Amino acid sequence: MPNRRILSLWFKRLSVERVIRRYRIDYELPIVIIDKKGNKEIVFNLNKAAESYGLFIGQPMRDTILRCPNIVIRLVDLDEDQRFLGLLARWMEKYSPWIKRELPDGILIDITGCAHLFGGERNLVEKLKLDLFKFSLTAQIGIADTVGAAWALSRYMENSSENFYRGEVINQEARATRARAPRKIYKPNVSVLENREKDLDLLKYFIAPTGKTREAVSNLPLESLRIPREKVSFLRKLGLNYIKDLIEIPRAALARRFGHDVMSRLNQILGFEPEPVSPEKPISKFAVRLTLPEPIGLKNDFILALKKMVPTLCEKLKNAGFGARRIQLQIFRSDNTTQSIYILLAKPSFDIKKIKSLLNMKLDNINANYGVDLIRLEVKNYEPVYETQYAKEFDHDDMKIKTNFEYFLSRVSIRLGAESITRWHPAESNIPEKTFLTLSAMWSDPSYQWISKFLSRPTIIFNAEPIEVQTTNSSVNKFKWRGRWFDSIFSVGPERISPEWWLDDPNWRTGVRDYWEIDTKTGERLWLYYAYGGVKTGGWFCQGSFG
Repeated sequence: MPNRRILSLWFKRLSVERVIRRYRIDYELPIVIIDKKGNKEIVFNLNKAAESYGLFIGQPMRDTILRCPNIVIRLVDLDEDQRFLGLLARWMEKYSPWIKRELPDGILIDITGCAHLFGGERNLVEKLKLDLFKFSLTAQIGIADTVGAAWALSRYMENSSENFYRGEVINQEARATRARAPRKIYKPNVSVLENREKDLDLLKYFIAPTGKTREAVSNLPLESLRIPREKVSFLRKLGLNYIKDLIEIPRAALARRFGHDVMSRLNQILGFEPEPVSPEKPISKFAVRLTLPEPIGLKNDFILALKKMVPTLCEKLKNAGFGARRIQLQIFRSDNTTQSIYILLAKPSFDIKKIKSLLNMKLDNINANYGVDLIRLEVKNYEPVYETQYAKEFDHDDMKIKTNFEYFLSRVSIRLGAESITRWHPAESNIPEKTFLTLSAMWSDPSYQWISKFLSRPTIIFNAEPIEVQTTNSSVNKFKWRGRWFDSIFSVGPERISPEWWLDDPNWRTGVRDYWEIDTKTGERLWLYYAYGGVKTGGWFCQGSFG
């Protein structure tokens, strides 16, 4: 499309500015976002105040604290960053319906045919700058004929200058993040009001004229092609530093020498290869509401309301091919207060009877006060459900047992809490304490791939307890455990298990262990081991019972 125009937004300080908005931190304070890479903690994002102290992205946290002892440190949360970026993308639909998130910190907008509604591209950008200024967000903007060119211009238009926009303390939220909260009074300082126009001018943008994409991107560095760093380093060793250096190379030689990915990215930024801006599919929401003519407060009234709402909700889920895992029952009282109640299902389901019975079990927790005039049911988590057709002669008693057990888990979770119901899964480890994982029964399936039968393990494993023995290191004849003396009549072993040398486990600082199965005269069958000593002194210990 010859008249296609793309706008790219790069939120350079998205993570740190989201934290500032969330926790109401003074922007004048040095703030850094920390990410963990292996065993090191490094700077992931930071604000301008932190950069003034000489801090930079990728710096170890210990150096950061030494340079700036009064630094404000927060941990990175990429999920929250993406959610915040999604809210910004939804809010920007007022500029164009064709919007795409460019993870982790960018947004692409296809403004083809939309700029004239704002008086041209420059006026559109000025309007966008003003909105971002009100939200106290730092951004760089690039407009070009292609996605690649707009992306590159927004990030590499001025490598030597700092395109930074600074806001005051953030006491307001973007409209995309607000519900129906009351408007807050915000009174900025007088000095901030005097410098608003000056700060607004620092939000830079670059608009490449229509049909001038090649001239606009020729002097940009190779990083702007969106190719891996390894390829960039390799090209620099050959003396290729800018996009114009690749443009002069014949396409066949370029693909043969450097790979098709470099040629494809070059064609995309120049417009020879299409790269559409496809808007993200909206997230499906399943919810129903019931507005009541008169406030209610009796349990029977809520039962009748759910009897009307649950079938409608389940019908929506069934038509979409999804089953509910977590449902929110929200009540709105006459005094403008709300209460939320949640239920969890062990398996995704749109079964009306099951969902209704689980909700009815929660009705005793409702506090109606002066009455409830609005009830809302919303599915907070859902998963696909695939219907299966069985033959008539198929015996589905096992299917009924499985379904009943899942329903039983859902009912018990309401009484005890979902975190109280767990199940064990096997784990890849030779260490006895690490041969299993404890998982939530509500969010995991049973596992039958347990340890092979030739490995004998006790039914009860506990923390190692020292025992007193009257024997040599090679065998056990008589020992004292938990205040009692035991006589060994039969033993099986040893089974040698070495600690994981790459981990410092406090429980295994006694070194290599030899495990024995000991049968006693009184009938107990115990699991003993002899530790040869390491960081700690070894000796004989009891760690399990075979029942």
